[in-house]
Amino acid sequence: MTPNPDLLDRPALHQLVTATRLRTEAWVTLARWVLLAYCVAVLCPLRYWPIEDHFDNTWVFALNWAAAHGLKAGRDVFWTTGPLGYLTFPQDFGHNLALGLAFQCALWCVLIAILTDFLFVAKFPLANCAAFSVLLALASPLFWFNYVGLENLLIAGMLLLLSTCRWRGGRARLIAALAIAGVVPLIKISAGLIAAGAVLGFIVDRFFAIGRRAYSDLAVAVVVPVTTFTAGWWAAVGEPPSKRSLTVAFEIASGYSTAMSLPPAVVNLVLCFETVVLIALMIWWIARNTSHAAARFYAFLLVIPLWISTKHTFIRADRAHVLNYFCFAALAMGLIAIRLDFQKPRPSFLRMTVVLAIFTIMWQDAVLRTLPPMQALATVTGFRSLGFAAKAARGLDWVRRDLATASQDSPAELRLEPAIRAEIGTEAVASLSNEYNQAAAEGLNLKLLPIPQRYSAYSAYLDRLNADWIRDYGPRFFVWDGDTIDDRNLLTETPAQIAELIQWYSLKQLGERNLLLERRAQGRTLALEPLARRTVRLADGLELGESTGPVFLSMNCPLTITGRLRNLFLSVPGLFMALSGPEKGTPARVFPQLMGTPAFINYAPESLEDLAALFTGGDLPVASHATRLEFSGAGLGSYGPSCRFELFLPSAGTGN
Repeated sequence: MTPNPDLLDRPALHQLVTATRLRTEAWVTLARWVLLAYCVAVLCPLRYWPIEDHFDNTWVFALNWAAAHGLKAGRDVFWTTGPLGYLTFPQDFGHNLALGLAFQCALWCVLIAILTDFLFVAKFPLANCAAFSVLLALASPLFWFNYVGLENLLIAGMLLLLSTCRWRGGRARLIAALAIAGVVPLIKISAGLIAAGAVLGFIVDRFFAIGRRAYSDLAVAVVVPVTTFTAGWWAAVGEPPSKRSLTVAFEIASGYSTAMSLPPAVVNLVLCFETVVLIALMIWWIARNTSHAAARFYAFLLVIPLWISTKHTFIRADRAHVLNYFCFAALAMGLIAIRLDFQKPRPSFLRMTVVLAIFTIMWQDAVLRTLPPMQALATVTGFRSLGFAAKAARGLDWVRRDLATASQDSPAELRLEPAIRAEIGTEAVASLSNEYNQAAAEGLNLKLLPIPQRYSAYSAYLDRLNADWIRDYGPRFFVWDGDTIDDRNLLTETPAQIAELIQWYSLKQLGERNLLLERRAQGRTLALEPLARRTVRLADGLELGESTGPVFLSMNCPLTITGRLRNLFLSVPGLFMALSGPEKGTPARVFPQLMGTPAFINYAPESLEDLAALFTGGDLPVASHATRLEFSGAGLGSYGPSCRFELFLPSAGTGN
């Protein structure tokens, strides 16, 4: 029997509906608070680092040492990070630790404000917020990449602000996002390119959305980041960005894809393509079920950041960089999920479940090949970041003691030989080694080259920058272990620096693991006379002829069109050179862009004793049986097709 509506207790029914609605709203609000707490934990930026026996820990040490001794990044020392970079990986030198933690706390407050705006002010549907939070968790290893990562936190906050601004409006959101875009390159150069790409995509979408009225947004998008960047640089460095600092930044960014490339595994390229397909599917679902405008926005917003992330990943192509790609892809998918239509629960839920399942399998493979399982779990759940926050909450003195405990002494084989350390005493010393992060523990009066690790002086400009410093400001001593990375040719890796070392330094001590070089009272003569000019294809090799003395070589071998496209969109594979004669030498990697400066090429040091022979005075050593240079490697087709070579011999006056 159907009840008579007139007999229903209308006030009671209204109260029941109201109570149900309030309970639902309370549960939704509680869920939003839970999501906020979780995201705040995942995005906690508090961290600090001990001195460790690790290759990458050396540049962390060098930039912290520079800041503690009055050297400014971007003016006195140069790296892939900007003048605020050391605040994101502080070590206990000078005031670095206190400044770093204060900076990180301020950054955390900014991120909390952005998340609060997203979850409570913008009030996107709870299902969309939950999907974003899950994918943000999958992106969390990106925020811990290789001692840095805080710049990626800022990028995540900026992208979230731009998305919220697009769908909920608010000029304050846009200005905040643009201000963050101006801060990001002060931390890391490549992150600044990602931020600029996202801002460009946002502005292009605005022109599609509102037409000519977007010119005001364009003006704001130019003025705010430039003003923020300039003001931040001036505050950090004490002067505005100079032509020199901008040139060095350009050289570091543009030369990376040629000099630091490693061959990517084919399986990783396939997984990258599959991830792009998943992202494209999500955008297509938005176009089909939500709006074409939403799909267009995410396509414009993410295309350049995803391209730069892909390029950065597959230049170096090691496990950590591959993991970075999948984490950035997770962040991109989280932003797209904000606009997925969950009003039709069943198809939307099934689609998202399938996408997450497929992506999580690929993501998990990348994570577990890079991080220990417990560390990966702690990162995704936020316990790793909260652990640092809990330690920092105990006070600065406790953190210093914790770092002192963690910064254990290096094994004896990684420290300077006692005789070399005694010879240096309190004199100024610089290092050409790739690892020297125990210099502080050994009490050295350390001086830093403008490019603190020689392997990163990978363009002619950067090589010359270090070489000029060696000539004009080189300290009394240099320490060098003679190691290289990526199978590089030791003497052509930085030919300008090698030339200045040969002229200005002589061997003081030959240790078991290191050379100690001492500055000469007068520079050694190293005059070169032209011997021959030749134009050949790299694949044909270069005849040196019979020579019983040292031979120097300069080359002009620009990238082909294919090489330029590879350099722009991905990376240029390695090019290898080997001495050839009665006995074939071992191929070593060379960089044609560096060899405009003549390099000593018919000598291949295979031991520390061989390297020491360059600095003993008198005639330079030679590999007397080498009559030819042969080139090989996957990068062979990226240069040429014809390259110009010039051979030189030291003049008769070369020597002491």
